[in-house]
Order: sequence, then structure tokens, then C-alpha cells
Amino acid sequence: MKILHRLLFLLILSSCCQDEVVYSNKITEFEKSLIPYLSFDNDFYSDQNGNSIRASFDPREFKTSTERPGPESCQLDEYQNLTGSFRFISLDLELTLTLSTFFERRQFKVNEYYYGDENLGIDLFQDCNNDYLNEPFENRIKNIELLDFQFTNVIVIEDCSIESQLDKIIVSPEKGIDFILFKDNSYLKLIK
Repeated sequence: MKILHRLLFLLILSSCCQDEVVYSNKITEFEKSLIPYLSFDNDFYSDQNGNSIRASFDPREFKTSTERPGPESCQLDEYQNLTGSFRFISLDLELTLTLSTFFERRQFKVNEYYYGDENLGIDLFQDCNNDYLNEPFENRIKNIELLDFQFTNVIVIEDCSIESQLDKIIVSPEKGIDFILFKDNSYLKLIK
């Protein structure tokens, strides 16, 4: 009987497998530069009327997740998210920008949170750049002129939703969020 128990134990032990990452889609150093906020900090933006608007940044959060293709599989797929949040207190606006690498996709997700009596709620910004979902962000760099401003070596995130009050967000690998254009043509431009 003792031998049977040992054989059964060895059989169970040998049938278990070790988790192994078989696919990994990690955020690159370049992509990390797009959300550069490492500590609690402030920056200033200028609006269309020349007013200086303070933005408060939270430190970015980096998260690695794994998924199994099935409940009994020992193979793991690994993905990463990088999230940065910033607030424009005087505008009752908070934006959360997330860069994710889920499956073969590389995309930005933007959530808008509005505070105050008139604007309370969440609007969902939907990135129009679906053609680029499988391309590294390095390949999305371009130069653009917008409202008489020149932007070089930036990524343009454009909204396709009806709900969002934002139209475009321009992200620079050197500066982070460089420009925000609203659908009513008002804007916030980083002062540097």
C-alpha cells in the first residue's frame, strides 16, 4: 500500500507542469518615454486665450500581466500596461493615458474624467489609428502643423468617438503630452 501511495504521488507530481512564458509583448524604452512622468510633478499649459493652466501629474504606473490560453495550460502570454494620470484642476478635468501591448496590439487608451457641477462624468476617447495597432510606436512618429503650431517627431492620437470632448492629443517622446485639442477648437499647449 505504501508503494502504491508513493507511485501515485510521483505520478501526480510528474503530471504537473511549470508555468512558462511562451509569448511576451513588452513596452519598449521608446514607448516608456511617451509617458515620462516618474514622480508627482507640475507643468504648465497655455490655452487659446493665453492663460496659463497648471497640470498636476501622478507617477506613471507600470504593470505586467499574464494570461493562459486555457485553464490547464502551463503556457503564459505576457503583456504590459503603462499608465499616467494628470489633472487640470482649474478646468475640472483629469486624463488617464494608458499605453498597452495586449496580444499583437500596441495602443493608447485615454479616459477623460470631468468634475464640477456641469461636467460630472467620464467620456471615452477612442483612438482612430486602428491601422497602426500592430506597429511599434516608433513607426508612428510624424511632423504635423496644427492651428499654426509646428510639432516635430510626435505621435498624434485622434478621437473617433462621439462622446469625447477631445479631438487630438499630441505626444512627444521628449516632453510627454505636448498638445491637447478639444472638439470646440480650444486647446492646451505645453509651455517649455
